[in-house]
Amino acid sequence: MPERRRWLIALGLPLLLGCQALPRQTPVLRHSGRLALQVEGDASRSFTAAFELYGSPAQGRLDLLGPLGTLQGRAEWSAGRARLHSGDEQRDYDSLAALGQDLLGEDLPIEALFDWLAGRSWPGAEVLPRPDAPAAGFVQLDWLVDQSRRSDGLLRLQHLWRSPAVTLRLKLDAP
Repeated sequence: MPERRRWLIALGLPLLLGCQALPRQTPVLRHSGRLALQVEGDASRSFTAAFELYGSPAQGRLDLLGPLGTLQGRAEWSAGRARLHSGDEQRDYDSLAALGQDLLGEDLPIEALFDWLAGRSWPGAEVLPRPDAPAAGFVQLDWLVDQSRRSDGLLRLQHLWRSPAVTLRLKLDAP
């Protein structure tokens, strides 16, 4: 009997251990709360929802939930793919940026959102101090990240140089 097989039997492990499928790991919840997207002058593109952000910029998931906790949309991504689930419909994208554009109707850099929600700038792009209050936030990727009420779990993102004006307000469950 080969040495490895004797060792597995001695430990009481089944010989088919190598053939068993490992359970799929659930991504780690990073942030949750409520969000409100406001497009000035366009109520049809404005909405509110609960959200849950899992994983990391490299592999993760963003769930948008309705008032009763029902799943309204799910964005999932990993290396080389991004997918949006909405109701019975499923769409694939070449990039997370394209998925974010379709999901929110705005060019929201989801990769940077992980860092912004954690109270810091994203290392993947240039960052400038907030012009009117440098200690209260910064400007990155054409978004003003207002962290003046971060201790209350509130974050406001405003897309600069955009017409109509776009503002995303977030209330985090845990600041």
